Amino acid sequence: MKYLTILLISIILLSCKKNDNSDELIGTWAKCNDNGEYFEWKIDKNNILILGLIKDDIAIFENTLRDNSLIMKGINCELPNEIDTLVLISKSKNKITLKTSWINQIIELTRIENNIGKIDSTDIENWTKQTIFKFKERGEHFNCPDLRTKKEKMILSLEIDLDSIINTEEETIEQLNDTLN
Repeated sequence: MKYLTILLISIILLSCKKNDNSDELIGTWAKCNDNGEYFEWKIDKNNILILGLIKDDIAIFENTLRDNSLIMKGINCELPNEIDTLVLISKSKNKITLKTSWINQIIELTRIENNIGKIDSTDIENWTKQTIFKFKERGEHFNCPDLRTKKEKMILSLEIDLDSIINTEEETIEQLNDTLN
């Protein structure tokens, strides 16, 4: 009877343990956007690096791994000091699916073997150049398809043309103001 009681208490205690799989988020991951852009995410215990093929920069976030989620705070990205929580929705051997709280988006990442080198804070400029160069080489081989419809591509093209027209008009107005003054 004594052994049965100990066994029952052990089972109860083990079943109350939190199922924290946040360490499974650590690694290097790849993602293709619908527009064919290739991204890599390197997640470790303290930082997240996100690299994209269209821009020649690296977004760096501080992060906290907790209870199947990543809490990330922008450092050098377009939205510095913004905080987002990425919750692990599903996982398999080579894939994870995360849901962001900030923009309510689903992100599916595929594990890749590449390991982006640690940040060299003594020579950040050279580290950035080397990291982006190697990343672009990998991105060209990943071959992300452009899944947008013709209509979606046309709308984007029109938006870009409208932006260039607005910028040209603003520059012309500034030039006229400079000439008049």
